[in-house]
Amino acid sequence: MHGLPLARGRPSRLRAHGRHGGRFAAPRARPQVRCRARSDGRRRDVLGRCRGASRLSDETLESKLRRIETGAEARIRELQESGELSGLPGEGRPLPSDPDDAAGDGWAARHVVRTSGARPVWTELRREATERRMRIVVRLRAHLVWLERRQRLLEHLPAERIVSELALTRQADGRVRAEIADAIAELNALVRHHNLVVTATALHLPTASLEGLTEIARGQRG
Repeated sequence: MHGLPLARGRPSRLRAHGRHGGRFAAPRARPQVRCRARSDGRRRDVLGRCRGASRLSDETLESKLRRIETGAEARIRELQESGELSGLPGEGRPLPSDPDDAAGDGWAARHVVRTSGARPVWTELRREATERRMRIVVRLRAHLVWLERRQRLLEHLPAERIVSELALTRQADGRVRAEIADAIAELNALVRHHNLVVTATALHLPTASLEGLTEIARGQRG
């Protein structure tokens, strides 16, 4: 800076003068503490304790199962010796065939479904859709019978009553057809839900229409 050569060698450990002329010692760097070995040792201790606990739990479970099996076998021997297992229905006969043997890997699932009485969701949807379709057909068949009776009645009415009775017939027919149309819309919504649940296209249900159900109702009448 002022033409003086820079000092060489080790830097001074003292800083510049303070406010009152004193000298401040340069701060020393804190020594680094190596804890990796200690942490690794602690980790090994924790893992060792966990492995020991798992072995202990496995041994405890095996001992419990062994005690249960031993107790069951002892109880069966007692019943055999006392004669309580003699004369039971099916004694000496082979066990009946399991209806779920053909399920293969799905034996447990099919066995639980069959014995518990549970059904898949799509079977319940299919049953409900079939019942609703039949109720609509029954309603249509009854309505067709009523229309035929009204038609025969109108043919034998005097002229002054035909207009009023015909208006009543058309009003009742329109109301019933509207109710049946709402029922068909609800049925088709259920059918679409069923077809979304069922992945096999061959098991899909067709949607219903007023014309198609009316033809079914007419055919059942014949």
